[in-house]
Amino acid sequence: MRRIVLSAVSCLTISLLTGCTGDDTEVPQPDSGTTTPPVGDAGSDSTLPGDAGDDGGAPEASAEDAPGDSNVVDAADAAPLTPYLLTSYYYGGGYSNTEYSAFDLTTNQTAGGLSYASYGINQSTNTAPWVLEQANDLVLRMDPTAPWKPTSSWTVPEPKPSAGESTNSDPFSVAEVGNKAYVALYARDYIAVLDTSAVADGGAPTKSISLTQFVSDADIDQNLEAIALAYDATRQRVWVVLGNGNNGAIPANGAYTPCSAGFHPLVVAIDTTTDTIVPNVAYPLTGYDIYPASAVAYDATGDRLLIASGGCEDVTNLSDGGVTVGPTIDSVVETIALANGTDTVLLNPAPQYTSALVYVDSHHAFLESGNGTNAWDPTSPVLGALVANAPDTSVWDGKGHLLGPQTTSLSDGGSSYAIVSVDPTDGGLTTLATGPFSPLPTSYGWQAIDLWPRP
Repeated sequence: MRRIVLSAVSCLTISLLTGCTGDDTEVPQPDSGTTTPPVGDAGSDSTLPGDAGDDGGAPEASAEDAPGDSNVVDAADAAPLTPYLLTSYYYGGGYSNTEYSAFDLTTNQTAGGLSYASYGINQSTNTAPWVLEQANDLVLRMDPTAPWKPTSSWTVPEPKPSAGESTNSDPFSVAEVGNKAYVALYARDYIAVLDTSAVADGGAPTKSISLTQFVSDADIDQNLEAIALAYDATRQRVWVVLGNGNNGAIPANGAYTPCSAGFHPLVVAIDTTTDTIVPNVAYPLTGYDIYPASAVAYDATGDRLLIASGGCEDVTNLSDGGVTVGPTIDSVVETIALANGTDTVLLNPAPQYTSALVYVDSHHAFLESGNGTNAWDPTSPVLGALVANAPDTSVWDGKGHLLGPQTTSLSDGGSSYAIVSVDPTDGGLTTLATGPFSPLPTSYGWQAIDLWPRP
């Protein structure tokens, strides 16, 4: 299985704590300098939502959001909450150490963070920031006013699939609905349901929703790989994107992802009034190998999900035990109409192994891959140009810019990073802070990024 890990930990009790920093976190002073490198063609219109002179900023739609939930107050509307860029990165070998940090976008300093072993993700719903400690089956709801501090925690272990190899459930995505939170478990065929109405310290889910009815006999690993969740307030449903990859057929070195006939990634739904699977709703997808959650975006206005897939390879087994690996196919961006399941391929091919789809509005989006970040108009079948000076991974700030960390290679073979804001129309770059996170690793990888509150 190709693992692009995403990360985060708990400070609720000393038994859960492996390292924690708070208000007294020592942070380096931000770099006040601003640099503007040569202009690059972003391949999009010169005006984006949230640009100067625009009347607002279109928020980035995300599968982790719960837009329009009438039972909760959107924290962004409640104001005045300090805006934070929330990141997780690993450092050391084999994802052995991770750091979750809350970067204050008002002071351009790190307000606090959590250090822990192993891997997980952070993400924001419309109600609170969350940390999903994947390797330890631990889910943390963070304080909206101090997003480096957990206010509740739950453990979410579930039984293994019959042929599953993972020892952990791998919580992967969360959606909040009133006083409930739904957690997708990548390595288990269940959705955990949490009660958020009271403080919990290592609490258990109130129930689990089985997805096993969607497992195919053609799936060697018998694991649906729940990737992302999106709350649909109009229908009172949580949409579940199942990556449904045949991980048992992938070689240990991850050199290729073989296509498997007979089953596809799926979109299914949970009725949030009964916490049951909606019958006769299972929308098959065209693409293959959807990973990670950031490859899925929820467009509430368009009543659809946009999904980027990495693709797969046709593999021929040879008589001498070797294999012939064909070209990558089924690497696309597609949209599922939630009203009826109509699947429309918008971009074919998409950048291979797209790691994030940053959706702005019906004419503006960005696709991140190993080649960089490309601008893209979702109404066009043609991928736009690379964005000059794009962050390593980014979010849309609602003000016309991509925001995130950017790595610079040093002459001695090492690297440094900064938190930057980039205008995708011309590559104009503003450095917000240089090396603001502690510890400062010698080698690292960004695992998750989000804004709190969402714009």
